Amino acid sequence: MNALRIALALIVGVLVAITTAELASADTSPSSPCLSDDISKFHQGDFADIVVDCTAVIAQHPDDADAYLMRSKAYYFGGRLDAALADVDKAVDLAPKDPYNWSFRCQVKKQMGMFAAALDDCDHALDLDPALPEPYFARGTLYLNEHSFAKAVDDFTIYIDSNPNDADAHYNRAIAYEYLGECKNAIPDFTAELRIQGEEPDGLFHRGECEFKNGDMKASKVDLVEAAVLYKKAGNANGVDEVTNFMLQFGATNTPTPQPS
Repeated sequence: MNALRIALALIVGVLVAITTAELASADTSPSSPCLSDDISKFHQGDFADIVVDCTAVIAQHPDDADAYLMRSKAYYFGGRLDAALADVDKAVDLAPKDPYNWSFRCQVKKQMGMFAAALDDCDHALDLDPALPEPYFARGTLYLNEHSFAKAVDDFTIYIDSNPNDADAHYNRAIAYEYLGECKNAIPDFTAELRIQGEEPDGLFHRGECEFKNGDMKASKVDLVEAAVLYKKAGNANGVDEVTNFMLQFGATNTPTPQPS
């Protein structure tokens, strides 16, 4: 089980939500019908159609930064990261003062493992617009990756202030708190993640670890056993082993072997 599973790979649903929010708040050029016509296609997963539409716009308006950004996002969601990077590079070149271009390039570079360059782009986006929430989420995951946990907490806190129902942000901040040894702060975030997303084994396992470290043995056993049950249901033997090893290592004995209900 990877504790940073969410932090290091944004799911498509989250990115589509970010894209829609960006497009709704960004100024759009009248020369970019692919912006106004294709937003709904992100939710439908029609990424190839968006590429076609924006390519037609770019053919007529080769200096349209918004069309390059939109096509970059379609390439990104379609799994064509090299093409996405080329297009967002072009968007940055054409409109270097637009923070959304820098913000999305940060996302693309992060997904490609270009962590240092991604961090620079997030910083630049926030220099242009400190109120833009998305770069804080992306930069927070980058800080997690480099084990700068206090910085990660700060960025996720800013992001959560404007996105309080983002389960991934709560989970990521909780992980940062846990690594900082601040389980008292981590537990409410794990609880928020589980409330928003529903019970899932990683959140339960880490909350159980923190409850144990805080001396709440009863709550810890409940969460650890339920995490093991969910891991077993999912066929995740490594997850079951990690929970079992934690309970044995720290003396959480006399706990029944988890059985799927």
